[in-house]
Amino acid sequence: MEKEQQTDDILGLGRSFLVKNLGGEELSIFSIWENRRVLLSFVRHFNCLMCKYYVSKLNELAPRLRAAAGEDEDARIHLAIVGLGTLDQASEFKRQMGFEGEVFVDTDILNASLYKRFKLREDKFFLVRPRTLMNLARVWYKGFRSWGIVEEQYSSSTVNIFQLEGTFLLGPGNTCDYSHRSEYPGHLFDAEDLLCAAGLKDDAAYVAPSTEKWVARLMMSRPVSLESLRALSETPLPSRSLVQIPVQGLLTVLGAVILGIIASLSFGTTLKDDMVFLSGSVFLGVLLSWLLFGVEWSEAGPGDVAGYLRRRLRLGGQTTRGGIRKPTRLYTPKEIDREVIRNESQCDCGFIAEVNFEEKFRDAQNLSGDETGFLPSGNPSELHVLDETLCYVRDFLAKPHPLLGRTGPTCPFVPTSLRLDSLYLGVCQTSQSTSTEDIAELIAGYGALFETLSPKDGRKKMYKAIIIVFPNVPLLRASELIDGVQNKLKAEFVARGQMLGEFHLLNDGAGLRNPNFFPLRTPYPSLAIRNMVPTDIVFLDHEKYPTTTRRRFLQSYIETIKSSTVGKPGQVDKDLQVAEELLAKLSE
Repeated sequence: MEKEQQTDDILGLGRSFLVKNLGGEELSIFSIWENRRVLLSFVRHFNCLMCKYYVSKLNELAPRLRAAAGEDEDARIHLAIVGLGTLDQASEFKRQMGFEGEVFVDTDILNASLYKRFKLREDKFFLVRPRTLMNLARVWYKGFRSWGIVEEQYSSSTVNIFQLEGTFLLGPGNTCDYSHRSEYPGHLFDAEDLLCAAGLKDDAAYVAPSTEKWVARLMMSRPVSLESLRALSETPLPSRSLVQIPVQGLLTVLGAVILGIIASLSFGTTLKDDMVFLSGSVFLGVLLSWLLFGVEWSEAGPGDVAGYLRRRLRLGGQTTRGGIRKPTRLYTPKEIDREVIRNESQCDCGFIAEVNFEEKFRDAQNLSGDETGFLPSGNPSELHVLDETLCYVRDFLAKPHPLLGRTGPTCPFVPTSLRLDSLYLGVCQTSQSTSTEDIAELIAGYGALFETLSPKDGRKKMYKAIIIVFPNVPLLRASELIDGVQNKLKAEFVARGQMLGEFHLLNDGAGLRNPNFFPLRTPYPSLAIRNMVPTDIVFLDHEKYPTTTRRRFLQSYIETIKSSTVGKPGQVDKDLQVAEELLAKLSE
């Protein structure tokens, strides 16, 4: 498959992923945000007064988005909505609402497969919920009405009155910087959070929920060891409690029970009658409280991290010399997305930004040589490993976090790499007999291959990277196999103007600006290859290396950066000056 394939071809997965524009042209939903940032909102249907109110809030947000982006076209966010209905209804809706963005129609009204793919909710009891009725009254008072848009065409086959709204900030590389799924009609997105997530408003306190999940699950805010992981794995699993009912719901249940007692006293003649009245009243009270006020399941216990720890399985299948099976090929993010959707993977965060880690580590007694800490349920399929790693790249590396000690994404190059589709990921299966030499030989080959991958020239080549994932490397050997290979090959890679990074759950390499932040942890042990950049000087002049090694590193750095076109000219000159001064000092 050629990397240059368009999104429509890569993700050509059936009609459930197709929409129509107002000209009647059918296109893939993914093409809407393939080459630009888009705030995509899903509405219930085009004659819904709550949807009209929802879109009016998008109209109010539009000037703020334009002003925040200014003249920077890359920062501009385009508005688009998708609705269930017909083209005539959509056209009239756009006209009446004065909506400046694009409108698309999902004609799969009965199945609403696209809405389901984005995990948008339905509420079949919204008309009996007081909160919904209050919202309807408020919106009606503001002047919004449910008629006036090709009303004669509306029927049960052209609307889904139970469908709820949602808003997603999507962009090239299938990134999702913000997601909101309405829980009831009229449940609006938070405009301030959206602007923060889009990078159009400074708010150091805002952290994307998906980013916070990765920081928590990889325990990036504290040092870890095998002993600490062992203690976590032995923590009892979270247990499901009974439903949590709001105060109004409890009052409803209590009222039903009182009515049941009154009915029992008035009409009951036997003990059996009394039990029927009382049990029926309790059931009715719980049912009414659920319909009117909603209930939710809660988890008690130690929290999310312990639930995410997994037992690693031994490698099955064929292996090559040394018990290692090299990646069958390297995949770009677009190719991984295509395969994930085609195979109905459970991890949907490739374009929805809602990671679902519900499987629990149930049989952990202690960490043995076969455990690494993270594994999808069952055998670690190559697709799931690639998908989860890509989720980590999108939702952690490409996003900011206050623990970094600076603004901007954790890795400043990743957002552009995703946009250019210039990340190459592969899965290498290993076994107990795999040695450092086996992995080093494999990775050295990828160092040579790196130069042949696109993009090869200009500034864009600096946004290219290879990530090789080792899902079967046990934590007990991560330092030996991952850190050992990185240490063994670093000089070879630096001499070529490349950097080789090591990542795994036990990596306690701290952030440059925060000694209490450990961003080099990944869901699976990994080695990453990229081009050298000016800021890499901090990784090359380290006292742990012998003087001769440091000199070679600095010489390679100076040669590479002088011929590079990356970085701000003034800052690059300063970095080169620092490197030359360090080299002169080491040569004395």
